[in-house]
Amino acid sequence: MRSLLLLLCFAAAAHAEDAPAPASADVRIVIDVSGSMKKTDPLNLRVPALKLLVSLLPADAQASLWLFADEPQLLLPLGRTDKAWKAQALAGADKIHSRGLFTDIEAALNQASEDWKTASSLAGKRHLIILTDGMVDVSKDSKQSAESRQRLIDETTPKLQQLGVKVHTIALSNQADMELLKKLSQDTGGWHEAIEAAEQLERMFAKVVAKTTPHDTVPLQGNKFNVDPSIQEFSLLVFLGQGAEPTKLVRPDKMEVSEIMLQPNVHWRHEQGYDLITVEHPQPGEWQLVAKTDPDNQVMVVTDLKLVVKDLPNYVTKGDALNISAHFTDKEGDITKDEFLKLISLRAKDSVGGAETAVAPDAAKPGYFSAAIKDLTPGKHTLLITADSQTFKREVIHNLEVVEQLVSSQVTVDAAADPPQLTVTLTGNKDVLDIKSMRIMPSSVMPMAKTPT
Repeated sequence: MRSLLLLLCFAAAAHAEDAPAPASADVRIVIDVSGSMKKTDPLNLRVPALKLLVSLLPADAQASLWLFADEPQLLLPLGRTDKAWKAQALAGADKIHSRGLFTDIEAALNQASEDWKTASSLAGKRHLIILTDGMVDVSKDSKQSAESRQRLIDETTPKLQQLGVKVHTIALSNQADMELLKKLSQDTGGWHEAIEAAEQLERMFAKVVAKTTPHDTVPLQGNKFNVDPSIQEFSLLVFLGQGAEPTKLVRPDKMEVSEIMLQPNVHWRHEQGYDLITVEHPQPGEWQLVAKTDPDNQVMVVTDLKLVVKDLPNYVTKGDALNISAHFTDKEGDITKDEFLKLISLRAKDSVGGAETAVAPDAAKPGYFSAAIKDLTPGKHTLLITADSQTFKREVIHNLEVVEQLVSSQVTVDAAADPPQLTVTLTGNKDVLDIKSMRIMPSSVMPMAKTPT
């Protein structure tokens, strides 16, 4: 009996070791294939853009692909984003078309998120990415479309909030329902991008995938970047302008690498708008990119030595401080050794105005660095958090938007009235809040009946 129990214990332990680790993120990608896409994306640039998004997903995530117009269509079921899944996804991207009659956003979001409602556990952070060029359009009856749009606000969005889903929206063309798409993103803590030309899709997909599955990166300065011995692999994303010369890489030993002069450890994906170059076991030292400089080019790395920044919000209200908390990890966990940390200079730079803030050691948390960035102006910002030491460099890129106050107030007093009348007027930010759904709750201290404007 004892031998049997030991055998069962060994079998259970072996099974536990074989079980896959939980997914780091669960990403649902939903692409509009309605007929209007013939005008907004005549060259079907959704195909290379989706291929880029798929290629940038890490192997430890899980994802599914959907197309939608009249109704949602599952293009590729949920699966680990390993090489086999990515190969299927890259082939499936060629099935994107522009033949749909309607644009049923409600059905698309509900269907893509359906299994989350019955999931027994949270398998990684949940993200839903949707690309559309139009407005909610479910029928020739405009009343039905208006009702569907309102259900998205009143029913679908609260459900997604409860499920912990962040919705990231990309609006292609100025005909899209910007108000609705931005609200879906803001209410769920996701991200919203609006573009007018399909040629920008690849850049927007790269930004959105960074929101769902952030990568470790190293700074690319003057088309040069440093690879330290802890980096096991890097992927260089290079955006190409019209008529761009073929991209080249120069290794630390001055040897050139290109798409036609590949080496066994180099994988090169070339599309019309970008090159994605992956180098396994790269030579340590300074590498040089031979291509036109572009602010959206980036170097993503696989390494045990990581700069970890606590989740930053996508939206910040004007006047609020943006609090940064960062630390370093290696394969053994958090790094707290003072002899390592004291050699690191950590700074945060805001793209608007170029102001830099020192991210200093946190006296209350050994091994951590912190800073508070204040007085951010309304609008979109790109924040670069860069760590520089004698032996390595790391960078975290975070896009955020500073919005005006959610609610502003104005107080007026009518002293001539008997008794004097105090009026408080609250004005909601219509770009962020659904004014129609708001109500002012009466207070036992100061009864109020006025509704927000």
